[in-house]
Amino acid sequence: MLTKIAGLIRGLAAANYPEGDEYKQMVLNNRGDQIVAPGLPKNVELVRLGGSWQVKTATAFAPLTTEPTTTAGLSLANLLASGGPSIIIEEIGIWERVIDATQQNQLALFAMLNPFGSALPSAGTLLTTPFKSLSGRTGQPSGLAARDGATVVDDGWFAHGNSGPSAGAVAGGAWRVTADKIEGLYIVPPQCAFSLQAAKIAATASQLRAFIRFHMAQIIVVP
Repeated sequence: MLTKIAGLIRGLAAANYPEGDEYKQMVLNNRGDQIVAPGLPKNVELVRLGGSWQVKTATAFAPLTTEPTTTAGLSLANLLASGGPSIIIEEIGIWERVIDATQQNQLALFAMLNPFGSALPSAGTLLTTPFKSLSGRTGQPSGLAARDGATVVDDGWFAHGNSGPSAGAVAGGAWRVTADKIEGLYIVPPQCAFSLQAAKIAATASQLRAFIRFHMAQIIVVP
């Protein structure tokens, strides 16, 4: 049997319903589109659940001068058992703490996902208590590991973000941030890993720091 759902058409004036009134129709515009307005910024409901975190490199590192292969700047591994929560990447980025005044300050940001069955990041420096909550929680999330300068399997690095406009080298230029708000484009299931790296024309020692912002969520991921 076909069931019809009725909606109230809103023309120019929005209704003002009384408190606790349950029996109202959904509202449509004059084209028949359902009208939905968020009450809070889009990430609030997810972040308030307590599974949102950020991590950064403990020490600064030099950029590569070519595409990355088997060395990461910052790696994040999901060590949980199969069927556990996944890491959902929200934002990635690099900031430059040492400005090279001898070149145009162009930086390329790369990311890579190591799939199930690939070796997890190793060597480098395993970071202790590196995770900071995005909702004010204390402690650390379980089953995660972050490393600086890890050795990784090259499962395919991909560029992210857009380089700034070309400009002549400027001595004493301000700090620069290259970030990409990818909003769930990468999902890191249990026993998988995610890594960042950066490249420039010329490497300067201790120039860069990397960060990853992410959410933990129990979701079904097609294998």
